[in-house]
Parts: sequence; structure tokens; C-alpha cells
Amino acid sequence: MPTQPDASKIEAFAGATADRLASAWTVAAIHIGDQLGLYAALAEGAGTADDIAARASTHPRLTREWLDGQVAAAIVEFEDDTYRLPVEHAAVLAVSDSPAFLAAAGGVLAAAFQGERKILDAFRGDGKLAWGDQHPCLFGAVDRFYRTGYATSLVADWIPALSGVDHTLRVGGRVADVGCGHGTALVMMAEAFPNSTFVGIDNHDQSLDRACERVADAGLGRNVRLERGDAATFQGGPYDLICFFDALHDMGDPDTAIRNARHQIADTGSVMLIEPAAGESVAESVGDLAAQLYYPGSAFLCTPNALAQGGVALGNQVPEATWRNLFNRAGFNRFERVAETPFNRVFEARP
Repeated sequence: MPTQPDASKIEAFAGATADRLASAWTVAAIHIGDQLGLYAALAEGAGTADDIAARASTHPRLTREWLDGQVAAAIVEFEDDTYRLPVEHAAVLAVSDSPAFLAAAGGVLAAAFQGERKILDAFRGDGKLAWGDQHPCLFGAVDRFYRTGYATSLVADWIPALSGVDHTLRVGGRVADVGCGHGTALVMMAEAFPNSTFVGIDNHDQSLDRACERVADAGLGRNVRLERGDAATFQGGPYDLICFFDALHDMGDPDTAIRNARHQIADTGSVMLIEPAAGESVAESVGDLAAQLYYPGSAFLCTPNALAQGGVALGNQVPEATWRNLFNRAGFNRFERVAETPFNRVFEARP
């Protein structure tokens, strides 16, 4: 027989939901503040609402209302009609090269909302929504979100964690970045290892165009080449390092992509797989911060793209055991997690 709902549990869950809604509005406000340069204006020093508005070239009355919301959210401090952004908060919201910078994440959520109609259609239809058909603001937002982790850890920690790869690249190796997007990680590696050569591969023309601009701006045309292609068919090996930066789970045929990587990797080479943090089961995700951050993006962005390619839809919360099985059966005898952050896992696969 149906049981009567527990009023206290309803109240508790309603309170928790209200907290989530308040947090969602705060994220929207963070995104607006990031786009308008309001956090950068606050980082210049304390000031009145008119001062902050003048620095950011924004409307003073709207700026005051935004600032008051930031005070309510305990982001900005307020005293004697003066607003101040603590330096610790600036590291998260105003300083784009800070290891703790998170303001860019709001742009990913904004892109999902702006692409709402297509996402709704995918849910009501065949589930397919290609990456290139998402709202155009998504691509830059995702690149900016991931940049912080790459800038902090890629050259300093992740590559040195691989078997002999750091030495190989310093002497002069060959690297393929598959699914290179805007070329952020590609440029970082090419700048750090000028004796090596790099090829960036992607099937999204808009992202490749942006990557070309970044390579040119960095003056890396001598040792970086970009080409339109996909993970299942790219050639040019043997490579000393093949990289998949937060991209393999988005692909409709990861199995074929991994098998092709096996054909293109040198006998002594490594595949570096960067993937979102994830547990080994849905049960482990209950209350987990990374899972709460990543699952919605998986439902709205990653999984629809894989379905649009007509293949397997892994989603972005792939258990380590699944990745190990895929790489082992493709002919990689060694597969292990070599590094991790609160938001990423770093795996190395070797023949």
C-alpha cells in the first residue's frame, strides 16, 4: 500500500532544492560578472558601486544590484558603501591564470541554456546532437574551462608522470593531439618542448580555425601542424605520444579510435588519456561533487554528440575499468592511472 509522504523529508528536500536554485542564480551572476569584467574591476581594489561600474564600463544601478547579490552570496564584502573582493576570491573568479580559476565554468552552463531548444529536441527524439550543432558560444567556453587545469598540470605534472615521455619530448619526439579543439593544450606542449613536432587533429572546422590562429600567434608554425581528421582514421605515425584531452568519451566509436591509436603509436610510445574525474559506479556518485558537475554536461553535451556519430555513447563518467578493458583489447598491454586532480584523471597506455 502507498505510504504517506514524510512532511519533514519534504521540507528538507525543498530546502536543499532552494539552495540549489540559489546556487544556480549565483552561477548565472558569476558568468555575467566574468563576461562584463566586473571581477577584474573589483580585483583592482575596493570601491563604491559607481567606482566599479566606471572601471567595467557598466550601468551603475545594475552594477550595484549585481554587487549586492554578490554580497548576499558571500563572494564580495561590503562596508561603508564600499565593495571589496577578497584576494582569495579573486584567485577563483578574477585571475584567469590562477590554478583555482573557475569563473569560466559558467560559460558552459550558459551555452547549454542558449542551446536549450536543440537539447530538448534531442531528448524528445533520437538523442543525437553533434558537437558542431551546439550553440556556438559553447566551444570557447569549454576551452576556457579546461585551460586552467592544463596550464597548471600538463607540463609540470602530467607529462612527467608518463614513462620517459618528458625526456623524449625534450630531446625531440613526435606528438599527436587527437581532438585538439582550439589548440590550447597543443600550444602549451609545443612551447614547452620546442625540439619536438606536434600535429593537432580535429573534425570541427570552427575549432581548427581558432587553433590555427593560436599557433600563428604563438609563432609555432615550425613545429606544429594542424589537420582536419578524426580519431578513427588519423595517420602519420609512429608517434612517441598520442593525446586525448577530455575528448575520447565524446566519440561515437572509441573502440576504433583506440585501435587506430595502437597502430599509430611507436613501440616505445605512450597514449595519454585525460578524462573527467569519475567513480566506478553510479552508486559511488551520490553526493560526489565531480559527478554532480559532470553528469548534466554528459547528458546535454557529450552523450548526444556520441549518439550523433552513430556509435557507443559512453558519457563522461566512464569507470577506469571500462577504459582499461577498451585499451587492453586494442593491444595495449599496460594501462594505469598516473595522476589525478579533483576534476581529472590521467591515464597512460603503452603497447
